Amino acid sequence: MTIYGASGAVASATGLVISGFIGEIQGEGQGKAWRWFFRIAAGLILPVALGSFWIIPETIPVESAELEGLGGKKWKRLDLIGSIL
Repeated sequence: MTIYGASGAVASATGLVISGFIGEIQGEGQGKAWRWFFRIAAGLILPVALGSFWIIPETIPVESAELEGLGGKKWKRLDLIGSIL
């Protein structure tokens, strides 16, 4: 949660500065500078997305034998308060 909150604050502070630099790109026509936003976003997102295949651990499926100790009812494992909130 700390990294999530800090990334929002950093994005708010640096986003305007970076967009100002990108907005100063000279080119032909009206739509030259905004294309750089998509190029930079793709350059940042693609490596992170590909790296997530190695960073995020695989989930282990719950076997039905583990549920037998709970009487075989999956709803007993449900976090009702969290679901309602």
